[in-house]
Amino acid sequence: MRLEHESIDQLKKDILAIIGRHLDLKEYRVFFFGSRVTGSGDDRSDIDIGVEGTRAVPLRAWSDIVDAFEEYPCLYTLDAVDFKRTSDKFKQVALEYIESLTPNF
Repeated sequence: MRLEHESIDQLKKDILAIIGRHLDLKEYRVFFFGSRVTGSGDDRSDIDIGVEGTRAVPLRAWSDIVDAFEEYPCLYTLDAVDFKRTSDKFKQVALEYIESLTPNF
């Protein structure tokens, strides 16, 4: 994934830290997907973050994660998706190109 105005390594660390405060990262994979991964986005494209585990993220934890992403000091919008709460059609397209943030998956 390519970013023009942020450190990708720091962003990855921060995303994992935010999600790790609310979820056990051994039970969920975290990854980038979307136009920034495929290279079809532009410099204003959001950053799509996928979270997927064997079960859906508990709603309270999900709300806290989304709130933290909204408050994150970044020039880009961080858009998070719980892949257990999406359609199979969406998953099929979105999972075609991903960049993993969690090494255990």
